[in-house]
Amino acid sequence: METALECLPLPSLPQTESWVFITLSGLFFLLVIALRAYPSLVTEELPSLWRVKERSSLFSNPEGYDSRLRVLYIIFSFGTIGLYAYTSMFRPESGHFEFVRYLHFLALTLVFFLQKNIFMRLLSYTFFDERIRQLCFSSYYNIVSILGMVLFPLLVIRIYAIPPIAQIAQTASIIACLLAATAVILKLFQIFYSKLLDFLYILLYLCTLEILPLAALFLSYRKLV
Repeated sequence: METALECLPLPSLPQTESWVFITLSGLFFLLVIALRAYPSLVTEELPSLWRVKERSSLFSNPEGYDSRLRVLYIIFSFGTIGLYAYTSMFRPESGHFEFVRYLHFLALTLVFFLQKNIFMRLLSYTFFDERIRQLCFSSYYNIVSILGMVLFPLLVIRIYAIPPIAQIAQTASIIACLLAATAVILKLFQIFYSKLLDFLYILLYLCTLEILPLAALFLSYRKLV
């Protein structure tokens, strides 16, 4: 005879949903494939975030880099950021932790970065030469890719660890996001700042294409929960 406890269903939480484990496993294997194909990402490209190089590019492989690896890194990062946003904003009282809802978060993340990519290209093709364009895009996607790699283990800890450790991982994730934002600002000044007027242009760019879109993304995330 079943006890009353055995009849109670498990609550729908990230750690109790099988699709979360499958998704994390898929993202992990995607990261392994990308790093195996281009293992020097961390050792060579991470230090370049703090300085300007003539060939500062995550995807500039002198031995013939396969451009499809760009897609692997970006898909991994977007998948991680989308799941991190969903788990951070999910509340048990709001309903089930659903795979379809995660797809909504992922789609919103993709739309956000797609719009940023379009605006960045319009600005770069209008005002800058090829070298500056390559430097801007490679630096930006370096930061996004490395942020995804930092958030991934913290996301796993946040989902499956006990609450005190999960809270530490959540705090570390917020710090990682703030550091990534700081790195973006630093790269903007490294690449574009040469006189006082450039400071005003950079601030205008940050407000229109960084701060306001991020605020809109955050509000859109909240509406999905």
